Amino acid sequence: MNKISYFLKLNIIILILIFTSTNLVMAQPPADAFNRINLGSFRTYTESLTKEVIIFLPLSDPDLESIAINLEDGIFDSSNSRKLTGDRVKIQTQSMREPLFIDDKPIPIELQENIINENGLEGLFINLFFTAYPEDLPGLYEGRLVFEDENSQFDRLEMDLAFRIEPWLKLEETTGTHLITKTGQQEIKNLVSDYPGNLKIYSNVDWELFVESEETLITNSTDLQLLINKANNHEFEIISDKTSLSDRKILLATGGPTFYTEEDYCELNFTLLIEDFTKVKAGQVRFPIDFRLEIIDFDN
Repeated sequence: MNKISYFLKLNIIILILIFTSTNLVMAQPPADAFNRINLGSFRTYTESLTKEVIIFLPLSDPDLESIAINLEDGIFDSSNSRKLTGDRVKIQTQSMREPLFIDDKPIPIELQENIINENGLEGLFINLFFTAYPEDLPGLYEGRLVFEDENSQFDRLEMDLAFRIEPWLKLEETTGTHLITKTGQQEIKNLVSDYPGNLKIYSNVDWELFVESEETLITNSTDLQLLINKANNHEFEIISDKTSLSDRKILLATGGPTFYTEEDYCELNFTLLIEDFTKVKAGQVRFPIDFRLEIIDFDN
């Protein structure tokens, strides 16, 4: 995004005040660039995340009655021009009961209704809110706020917004404490899980799912196998649907961002199979299994 910033009649001085409240995250703009707000980075996981910045505009023109604010051309990934969709940016002034979403259509602000005296300075406080959502793809994004004198299209101040959406992964696992138990059928040597375990994968980036175990009384005596299958029909690929567990890392499945699916996640079921339980000493046996979710070659 080419940076253009100039001052004419408005003669607005920008003072950016940063604070954090209970559900908001601090944004830290560069100290040497008052016409640029760096909102930092967002790693949302499965919940939206909002940051708030307060902009204080001391107005030097006593005859100025109103200004208009808009978000020029939306918000884009600076590397590929991918545009963020949906309502992202809101503003609120003293006269507004609720924050208003802002886009490329100017929002007028009557100055006399919103001027505040702060430590001897008269000016306009604007609360700026930006929200990132779990479905946002990773990247460095930019946008531009424009402050204009409504009576003159040439009198404007441009302020750049910049922030990064970070890649993230989340893996939820549901299993029982006794996944495998002995049946009364002595002629059957295979022992299978009474009920399946379950994995749910959430991500805004391409991912790979691995499994790794360790040597146990079972693996030293017979074959311990992991069987997996899709629990929903989302587009991801199972690489190994039947795997002998060992102390090496094994690729099980791979997929992409999940929040473009109907349920917002990819889901797998897994069962465990002991090939010949008669070779295993009787008793309660512990066999830890480590599932790992990793990002595929992301560099931005």
